[in-house]
Amino acid sequence: MLQPIFLLMVLIFLNAVFASAEIAVISMSDLKLRQLCEAGDRRAGKLEALIKQPAKFLATIQVAITLAGFLQSAFAAENFAQPLVTLLRGTGIPVAEEALKSACIVVITLILAYFNLVFGELVPKRVAMKKAEELALKMAGMLSLVAKIFAPLVWLLTASTNFWLRRFGVDPEEEEETVSEEEIRLLLAEGREQGTIPTEETEMIQNVFGFDDIAVGTICTHRREMVSLSTEEDEAVWDRILAESVHTYYPIFAGRSEDVVGILDGKAYFRMKDHTRDKVMQCAVQKPMLAADSMKANRLFEQMKQQQNYFAVVTDAYGGVTGIVTLCDIMEYLVGDLENTATA
Repeated sequence: MLQPIFLLMVLIFLNAVFASAEIAVISMSDLKLRQLCEAGDRRAGKLEALIKQPAKFLATIQVAITLAGFLQSAFAAENFAQPLVTLLRGTGIPVAEEALKSACIVVITLILAYFNLVFGELVPKRVAMKKAEELALKMAGMLSLVAKIFAPLVWLLTASTNFWLRRFGVDPEEEEETVSEEEIRLLLAEGREQGTIPTEETEMIQNVFGFDDIAVGTICTHRREMVSLSTEEDEAVWDRILAESVHTYYPIFAGRSEDVVGILDGKAYFRMKDHTRDKVMQCAVQKPMLAADSMKANRLFEQMKQQQNYFAVVTDAYGGVTGIVTLCDIMEYLVGDLENTATA
């Protein structure tokens, strides 16, 4: 009697191994696995080869678990049903032998199901969730070997599955949907509520997602708040304005009009000894970059990178100046307050 019990324990153990392997591999971080592969870890390389074909990997695990389960049921019924019937018949139970045998098989199956669920499924899966990386790497070689052994059967099952999927209008080769922006937003909100993600980081990521929706006019410094220069002002006025300000770039208006003729680089201006207007316009003034107030911030950001420009004049639909926006303004929208070294 001990030998059959031992064999059942072995089958339950095998069930536990494959059940835990499935959860461990699925739960392991893709980033961590990639890092281990790049570091030359052979076990990680084997895991990556399995994960690249998830349908075949899951089919391999399912075949192993199913076979272990079938063998448990068949072996238990074969070895324990008849002895239990004989034992019960000896008590004088007035039940036909065939009916009693069927009842014994049901009882044995229920008892076996309990032990298999607890020790072959639930416990190993919980352990695998806690130690996913450690278990996945330890089982990499074994899983790779099992995948090769079951390859013909897995191929047959995969082909059959794909056949029926196509009959139901599902493309088995179609890539799985990636995580959507809305799902990430929900995860962020949940993380903030639980305290696992700081509020500042949540807001930063939310701003990144809203980057392609925010208009330049929303983040620019308004006309009435910006510091500007005029071609009508003399050298002394410009010197005073720049000395009293803490900004780097200054839009230059043509007199009292809305026409911006250039952007003065304050640092270049102070490096010059000759502050005559013609010399300043030639050496310290750059061509203005214009941006409509309706332009999206992400598009302006790309243009600034391409043109290596850090300052833009924001205009309305009629060509009037709405304000100014700098690369620093855009970065502050994304990550919060910065040391202001490039504002106007």
